[in-house]
Amino acid sequence: MPTEEQFDQVADELLLNDMPVSLKTIRPGLIALTEVAGSNRELGPLLVAWKIKRNYRPKLDLKGLPERLQASFGALATAMWMEAQSDAAVKSIIDERNHEMALAARDAVLNEALASLDAAQEELAGMRERMQRLERQMGRVRAWDFWDAVMREVYELIPADGTLTAEAILPDLRASTIRGAALQHDDLTVPNLREKMRVRVTHGWYFTVDDHGNFARGAYPGTMRRRAGPA
Repeated sequence: MPTEEQFDQVADELLLNDMPVSLKTIRPGLIALTEVAGSNRELGPLLVAWKIKRNYRPKLDLKGLPERLQASFGALATAMWMEAQSDAAVKSIIDERNHEMALAARDAVLNEALASLDAAQEELAGMRERMQRLERQMGRVRAWDFWDAVMREVYELIPADGTLTAEAILPDLRASTIRGAALQHDDLTVPNLREKMRVRVTHGWYFTVDDHGNFARGAYPGTMRRRAGPA
């Protein structure tokens, strides 16, 4: 198969000699140059590339015709060429308009997609905010349930007919209770335990306390889990 340079060389010679350039006319020159012309499938792309590079347009071969016919054919060819140019111009305008319409349609689709994306992002942000609010609410519920369980445990540690201070109660709490408070990021220390017990006292739940900080058993609310309350 000839190279692109060899093909262009033979085609340029045909063009220089005012001969038409086609697969049929170029084959002899290729055989003379390379001894192998190649198949039409191989030469076709080379011919197309050469015509594009040279902006090649075949000419009508009017040789051998009477001069009057040659003139008529020449005038006809000119008229056909002008008509073709006119059709090409119209087609170019149509193609340009179609291209503009395609671009406008593409922009419309893109704008719609971007608007949908904006709406989806706003909805996602709203969902994220609702989820965070729900997580905070669930966190408060878990904290309330945990500390309610702690207060019940403390209640059982206080003698029915006696009192205990927070300092005396804390060492007797279960290790799992201490760990649970740490997981709540609310460590069980004496001041913290005392404060949470006093909060229950103000609500009339679980305990009473005297002026010396001694806690006794108070009302044991069986319905506390169904009410909003302090942690």
